[in-house]
Amino acid sequence: MKWFLKCMRNYANFRGRARRKEFWYFLLILFVIALFAQIVYTLCFAYSPYIIYAIWLACLLPYFAVAVRRLHDTGRSGWWGGGYLFVCIAVRAVDYFSGTADAAEDGAVWIQQMGTLLILLYLLFLLVVLCLKGDTGPNKYGPDPKMVRE
Repeated sequence: MKWFLKCMRNYANFRGRARRKEFWYFLLILFVIALFAQIVYTLCFAYSPYIIYAIWLACLLPYFAVAVRRLHDTGRSGWWGGGYLFVCIAVRAVDYFSGTADAAEDGAVWIQQMGTLLILLYLLFLLVVLCLKGDTGPNKYGPDPKMVRE
């Protein structure tokens, strides 16, 4: 819970570095909170995805901040995380402008499939990068978070 609260307190801090532990504990606790809230809400009321949407929306900025700091810890720019958004927009733009957005019978479904594959490959790349060990010692984004006293 300490790591989750640390990320929530640093919700708009895109500078510095974040350890793997900080990033993955934040995601784990966020998932557990959302799951628990959904179960309680479903048992007390009826199923509604809005409670999950509210939780994810409230944690969106802290997630982006800790992801950028995690990328910094591996020596990469935070813009690598924004690359996912760029890839998604580019793939959808190609779908739209090529006329394949809703033309499954044209035989041009391969454009959509290749776009989806590109998105999945980028997500896999980000997953690998976010799992990598951080740079030992200081890098251009700040001191090693393992060496900094909390």
